[in-house]
Amino acid sequence: MKQELERGLEQAGKRDAGFETRRQKRMIAAAVFGRKPPPTMLDRYTVIRELGSGGMGTVYLAYDDQLDRRVAVKLLRGRGAAPEAQARLQREAQVMARLSHPNVV
Repeated sequence: MKQELERGLEQAGKRDAGFETRRQKRMIAAAVFGRKPPPTMLDRYTVIRELGSGGMGTVYLAYDDQLDRRVAVKLLRGRGAAPEAQARLQREAQVMARLSHPNVV
């Protein structure tokens, strides 16, 4: 059974199924084989957990090694967002960067 699961995970990993699917596969493999899953990295960010998702995409709690702090990382749905969506995300990031509160990442 272990070999079948490993083979299935290997085959699934050959397709680009998206960030969340790859993360779920690593967590399942870790649970099945009794290993701690490796941290998921997005560029310089170590993903800690999902915070939520909505119409534009999914937001994750992550750790930024360069800034030495926790951050929120938003991944947009689909391949390449429309220019309006990119501009809206940029404005949202600028507003959120100005906030300073213990309950805001």
